[in-house]
Amino acid sequence: MIEEQQRHQYLEALGISSWLPRAELPGAAPTPDWVWDFSYPAPDIPFADTNTANADTATKPSVSADPAAARASLTRSFASGPKPEVKEALWREKKAPLKPTQPEEVSPPENDDAVAIEAATQTPKRPQPRFKLALARFGRVLLVDSLPPQSQNDFSPSHQALAGAIVRSVCSAEQALQGSPFLLPWPMFASPTLPQGYDEALQTVQHKLDRLLADGGVDVVLLMGESAARMVLEREEELAELSGILFSVRADIKALATHSLTEAMQVPGIKPVIWHQLQPLLKHLQNG
Repeated sequence: MIEEQQRHQYLEALGISSWLPRAELPGAAPTPDWVWDFSYPAPDIPFADTNTANADTATKPSVSADPAAARASLTRSFASGPKPEVKEALWREKKAPLKPTQPEEVSPPENDDAVAIEAATQTPKRPQPRFKLALARFGRVLLVDSLPPQSQNDFSPSHQALAGAIVRSVCSAEQALQGSPFLLPWPMFASPTLPQGYDEALQTVQHKLDRLLADGGVDVVLLMGESAARMVLEREEELAELSGILFSVRADIKALATHSLTEAMQVPGIKPVIWHQLQPLLKHLQNG
């Protein structure tokens, strides 16, 4: 008994619950006599404190001092056995066929060189661009301005007046606005199913540019803002790297990028910067 009490004490210290049979099960081995009058913790062995002993005594069923009487009493209480539905459930659980384990698919080894080449040649997916462009024709100049995408003013009269003044300073002559400015927002449709990524945006801008330049009479494209510069020049650099440099968008048509009209109207000190960045275009037109 003392050894069994010590074993239960060690198990309790390890956080392990130990259970002993209280009824003879059909087909099971005979239960030793000491099990019927065993109680943990024993009153005469000071393993646990008083609270633990009281709690254990309150939860454990009382056992008769006579092992034979205790066995008979507990056997009668469990003689009916589990309910039929419990037996059926246990039988089904035992007899249910096990699902065959699916073999894990193992991919064939790949060539490291081929994987490296494929990773190097894959083009990273670009995020969907968001911009709004205003394309306006001022005589021999096509001006493409980058508007704030959420702006409700669009290409307002203030934008048109400032654009006319910049074009006049570049061409040294009055260049009247021809027709209404064309607004190109992107994405064009609020639909998640239509392809409106970077490549589609680039194709749309280039298609519109081709149509505006097809009639002739334009020899300068003035790009105002980063979105206009990137989409028209088909470049990915930031505006700081593209501004103030002459590009050729067609064989006989030059382009130059600078800050947007919205920046010129809202940010102090930007107009002198724009004038400084326009100098290569001024020299080109004077020499031409």
